[in-house]
Amino acid sequence: MDNSVGKPQAGTLETLGKRAVAYLVLIAVALVALKVIGGIVIGLATALVTVAVILALIAGAVWAVRRL
Repeated sequence: MDNSVGKPQAGTLETLGKRAVAYLVLIAVALVALKVIGGIVIGLATALVTVAVILALIAGAVWAVRRL
């Protein structure tokens, strides 16, 4: 026979606490991953813009030397 009818389960609060901690850990991991991915994307975009500016400066210098 099941004797647990009407009695609170002893591990319910403990299980709920472990679940809450697990969710907090998952949220923290997701935030760190987003920050790292965002940093990589922003870094690549900055590098591409820098290369484009350098190429434009070189092209401008070549154009200016030819006009002299």
